[in-house]
Amino acid sequence: MTLGFAFQSVIPVFGLVGYLGALYYLFIALRTFRPIDAGVDKGKRIKELKSEIAELEGCNKEIQPTADAAAD
Repeated sequence: MTLGFAFQSVIPVFGLVGYLGALYYLFIALRTFRPIDAGVDKGKRIKELKSEIAELEGCNKEIQPTADAAAD
């Protein structure tokens, strides 16, 4: 938006392009920050995440056998 605003005096369409680009990135940022679903069973989700972490740690040990997460 800053470049569009700066070059708007030279070529007026650059101002419009800058504003549209800023709106585009604003909507991308809004899509990133979604509300949290309150209907999720927290205990079940925690168990799922812990099992996923354990699975990933197992894959890490296969790739790098010297990696020991408990030693860190």
